[in-house]
Amino acid sequence: MNRQDAKSAELKNKTLHKISKGWLTCLAIAGLLVLLPALVNTVVVTFNRLKWENTQIDDYTLTLAYVGPGLQPIQTVTVTDGEIVKSVARMMYYGGKEEVPSVPFLDLTVEELFGQAYRCLLYSFCRVDYDAVYGYPKWLGGTFVEPDWIEVVNFEPREK
Repeated sequence: MNRQDAKSAELKNKTLHKISKGWLTCLAIAGLLVLLPALVNTVVVTFNRLKWENTQIDDYTLTLAYVGPGLQPIQTVTVTDGEIVKSVARMMYYGGKEEVPSVPFLDLTVEELFGQAYRCLLYSFCRVDYDAVYGYPKWLGGTFVEPDWIEVVNFEPREK
């Protein structure tokens, strides 16, 4: 191999090294852009879960509304010692007066809402809003990936 070929090979290796390094940098940045929001969202969910746990509320009534295609139920769930003891559903388009059978996906406690919030943010790229006073998730869903959402329309702590 002559000197010209050696310089050419060396230049080619340096160029490939720079390109490889550039691609690795781009991949690292892309990875951060994907993982950083999930990390931030996990911190926000955890912060609000701690706020909720500090309230030490185990007895409450929660009214949830599903907004999306098809049936749009409003469901009132009564929780005692962290467990659902009563669940009553009504349909919005009936004016909310007629009781209908309970809608299983709205039979949620606050703890289950937090579980939905974790899944929502990690897998569905949806939005979660939290109650400023108690910290429970009050709005889940509603993005281009998940156009429907669940909203807490009423929350009432109950005395034991």
